[in-house]
Amino acid sequence: MVKFISLFSGSSRNSSVFMYKKTPILIDCGGSMKQIKNGVEEMGLYLDDIKGLFITHSHIDHINALPMLIKYTDIPVYASYGTHEEIFDKGINMAKDRRIIIPDIQTFSVDDIDVSSFKTPHDTNGSIGFNFFFGNKSASYATDIGCIESDFKEKIKGKDLLFFESNHDVEMLKNSYRPAHIKQRILGNKGHLSNEVSAEFSTGLAYAGLKRLMLAHLSGEANTPELAYSVTETALIRKGIKPGKDIELYVASRDRKSNLIEF
Repeated sequence: MVKFISLFSGSSRNSSVFMYKKTPILIDCGGSMKQIKNGVEEMGLYLDDIKGLFITHSHIDHINALPMLIKYTDIPVYASYGTHEEIFDKGINMAKDRRIIIPDIQTFSVDDIDVSSFKTPHDTNGSIGFNFFFGNKSASYATDIGCIESDFKEKIKGKDLLFFESNHDVEMLKNSYRPAHIKQRILGNKGHLSNEVSAEFSTGLAYAGLKRLMLAHLSGEANTPELAYSVTETALIRKGIKPGKDIELYVASRDRKSNLIEF
């Protein structure tokens, strides 16, 4: 049985937990160490139980608690070479034996969980997503994606769970009070996916058999959970896929734990 919880996911902080057999892992550590610690403990775990921290990229909403986690725990940190470089450049250092560089292609194991990574188009060095394999079950974790590249579907198709970005509504973003250069960054090919693009892509995966989809990394200024859900729900129904019957559809909260997903 695989257990998954998003502790929080949005433009300000991101962190999630997978648990399989006796192997819990943490993905990203935005927010504070206290918030992450509390979320992990609500799952019946302690931070010292975590077998690995997987970092998607070096933006602060994904690594804010990293200095404290390095200081107060012994959790090994898995990230791409580029992300480890940027973490070091930010003044966050750690012992060499804790700094695990994720290989570009090959699958590797952390106790009971097998892992592979894939590059994601985002405006930071070494941004990646993850495929996790739990025996005969699997999940993909993909946020902070500026565009859907031609080979992306091949990287994440056929999973039991997809944790996937649905960041903004284009018109809400354009009409927001954000500076013009921020809007251009978000809308660019190394920014974030809109609800519509996310829905169209994930619906294609659902049509091919995806069973669970959690929409993630929602903007606080240019999106709402209801809108993200509605856009994807409409796209699914248009393809003859019924949410709640053919696929389970969820939306990760920006500031609190999601429901526990088991598969």
